[in-house]
Amino acid sequence: MVRFNSADMHAAHSMELLPVMHELTRLTVVEPGSLEASTPSTKRQRRKARSILKEVASSAMDIPDYLETTTMPLEHQALFRHMSRELSDAAGAFRSEVGTLPPAEIQLRFADLQQKCDACHRKFRIAPYPVSGGVPFD
Repeated sequence: MVRFNSADMHAAHSMELLPVMHELTRLTVVEPGSLEASTPSTKRQRRKARSILKEVASSAMDIPDYLETTTMPLEHQALFRHMSRELSDAAGAFRSEVGTLPPAEIQLRFADLQQKCDACHRKFRIAPYPVSGGVPFD
């Protein structure tokens, strides 16, 4: 596990990626029935899901730019960039298909996105302040 402290990275994650992931969770997990029928409301919800997925893909690619403010070793930066690219690619692919997927498949694809987020969180612990027991790189 890599622990590092970067206020900029934490702020970017909190302000950019986390809110859109929470909204996608609400849409696909808390209110999955809203994506089922073929009603105007459902179409609106699927459009909203596409918009959210576009933001996830974009934010996932933007956040590694904040690595510039850290002293993280280059090999860790490369891995972080690779993992963010995987999340962005998965969100982009999901976005292009969300309009035609059945609700059960939408939930599976969303679970896949969550696993990509969790994998990065397991590997990198981003904290706004030094984490006790960790080795901050800043």
